[in-house]
Amino acid sequence: MALLKKLAHSGGGLALGYLGWTIFGDAAEIRRNDGKGKTSLVIDAGFAGLAAAAELARLLPDSSSGDIVLIDEDNFLLFTPMLTEAAGGKLDLRHILRSLQKVSKRICFVQGTVIAIHLAEKTVTVQWHGEGTNLFRTRIHEYPTIAPRDVQTLLINPEDRLLSEITPALASYAAAKLKQHGVQIRMKTTVSAATESHVEVNGSERINTRTLIWAAGVKPNPMIEPLPCEKGQHGGIKVDTCCQVPEHPGIWAMGDCAEIPRPHGKGTYAPTVQNAGREGKQVAHNIVTSLHGSPARPFKYSPVGELALVGRHSGVARVYGHNFSGPLAWAMWRAIHLSKMPGNGPKARVLSDWALDLSFGRDPSPTNQGASAYKGEA
Repeated sequence: MALLKKLAHSGGGLALGYLGWTIFGDAAEIRRNDGKGKTSLVIDAGFAGLAAAAELARLLPDSSSGDIVLIDEDNFLLFTPMLTEAAGGKLDLRHILRSLQKVSKRICFVQGTVIAIHLAEKTVTVQWHGEGTNLFRTRIHEYPTIAPRDVQTLLINPEDRLLSEITPALASYAAAKLKQHGVQIRMKTTVSAATESHVEVNGSERINTRTLIWAAGVKPNPMIEPLPCEKGQHGGIKVDTCCQVPEHPGIWAMGDCAEIPRPHGKGTYAPTVQNAGREGKQVAHNIVTSLHGSPARPFKYSPVGELALVGRHSGVARVYGHNFSGPLAWAMWRAIHLSKMPGNGPKARVLSDWALDLSFGRDPSPTNQGASAYKGEA
């Protein structure tokens, strides 16, 4: 469940300023707002929530400014952009985890499940967890004796082309590269059912398989749905341009649990990691400026671009309006995502994994590849 939860969210977060907070369960020793200072609480340590908490810790280094509390079900952040590398055996999954307990001494981290959010009272009820969460994982093993022709890979897409975020030319290049590697592509096709033995497409056709990789996008945390505030087209909280929840001063939403309007009425920002991190920082700045009675600033950001891997040492990218493909795009993908990975320790471990993969190839050993249980430690 820990891994599934992290996969389901690209970086959602709900930030509440100036509040009291309630803990449900074994948490009598957890600090509470005593009225002497303000408490800033960030719920869900996804990319947006973690960025908000870290920026608050930087902007408010003095504890007299109040407590900064971060709550999440897990005690780690899974760097989801690197999951493709981990699934392919190029990285150890443990090396793309960041401990939430080591982000900043200013942050009081609580590992627990939010039971209820009370917007009017500006309180939350949390069931506190004990030790770390078990993380179970499996990866497709490497079997040198199996010929590529014995494995069939089918990519199903309900749209009329791949990678709608990039240009048609780059999408065509990506499709050609996938086909070159033996991947069959079926466009305008939908998955209508899935079982342990087969997948059903278009309501009738059955494809026998025991391996299904589902990439259906993201959705807001279920805790968002019952909140008494307006929701947007995708179920996220409708916020103003400053990421603040209307009619609830002091409460901000960001990441995939929010629908943040773009300037000039051009829709809302996509729930991507790139957007989420910057939304979190902006919310932190708005919380601090509100402490001083200054107006909040609108969130404005133009993404650098989009990148995707399409095979071994091959990728596609559109960065600052320029198109790249092949090994250069692949190297850019690695460099950019490595730079965005939080923490120097995980960065060093990832670089080590890449060096070992380049020198010795993937490690197919059961310890590294099989279904193993790890404590949520980064």
